[in-house]
Amino acid sequence: TLYRVADPTEFDALEGMFTKAVTKGVVGQANKVKGLPAARRTAALSDATAKLDEAEKAVTALVPVAPPATKAALERMRDAVTQARTALQRGA
Repeated sequence: TLYRVADPTEFDALEGMFTKAVTKGVVGQANKVKGLPAARRTAALSDATAKLDEAEKAVTALVPVAPPATKAALERMRDAVTQARTALQRGA
């Protein structure tokens, strides 16, 4: 519910942290599994992709009901998750 009441500047900062966690954290960690055996790598990437799917659905559901001040930040969050999910599906 933070997106409803947050100061736009603070919410933009939160979006930046979220985007960094997704792009640098999740995708960065996924790149480290390339050396694992195929079955373990597939399981790890599949699990991470499923979590990103959930995050993408949650953020996408908020965009239409978000106040104008936070809508753009939510859209950037959604886009970051979408790009990260795509990267994982390609094997990071």
